[in-house]
Amino acid sequence: MGVLVGAVQRGDPLADPLAFAGSIFVLLQVLSPIHQAVSANLGDRTAHGSTTGSPRLRAPAGHGHLEDPALTSDLTVARDFDLG
Repeated sequence: MGVLVGAVQRGDPLADPLAFAGSIFVLLQVLSPIHQAVSANLGDRTAHGSTTGSPRLRAPAGHGHLEDPALTSDLTVARDFDLG
């Protein structure tokens, strides 16, 4: 925007600054939904891996570890984070 405003104030041709500002605008419009989709996918994979005992996350199989009182506060924080 600053380049475009500067070109207007100086009376320079506007084709290049306007094309630059327009291309940045379109790029931001395209990247935002892609970023949201990738983030949602990663969040779903992480949530699924933590509940199924995925070896990638090194979580123990089963639910016995969930009954450990030492993990209660950590699990509460993780649940609240997952809820948004």
